[in-house]
Amino acid sequence: MTLHTHHGRCHCGNIDYDFVTSHDVAELTPRRCGCSYCRKLPARHLADPAGELHIRYQDETRVGRYRFGQKTADFVFCATCGVPPFVLCETEGRLYGVLNGNTLDDAARLAEPQGLHDFDGEGSGDRLERRKKNWIGKVTINSSQ
Repeated sequence: MTLHTHHGRCHCGNIDYDFVTSHDVAELTPRRCGCSYCRKLPARHLADPAGELHIRYQDETRVGRYRFGQKTADFVFCATCGVPPFVLCETEGRLYGVLNGNTLDDAARLAEPQGLHDFDGEGSGDRLERRKKNWIGKVTINSSQ
């Protein structure tokens, strides 16, 4: 199996990451979330449950987190440029993530999502189970500080 490392970052580079997966970017199917926050971005979310997400913060004091609704996930954004590269969720002592595909260096190769995914009827327990199954299951964070 060939592994692909896809690099991404916020606009100013304070937050950058590598997404390691067996898939080429063009093979990944992004989804567009229908929640009120994501509709305002709009983000094209990507995940591979067998993949890895390696995050680096240049200055962690310039990293913000936004949590709303059921408060089960953090939208991580750069406080300098405002770009949210990913969403993180911790459950049962493990960190899961999903990428904002628009922050990948090769985002132009991504397909456009079809329709909106609506999770409004989902309870917190169902939401966490879905994330454990569908989100990136190996997430590491390293800060330069």
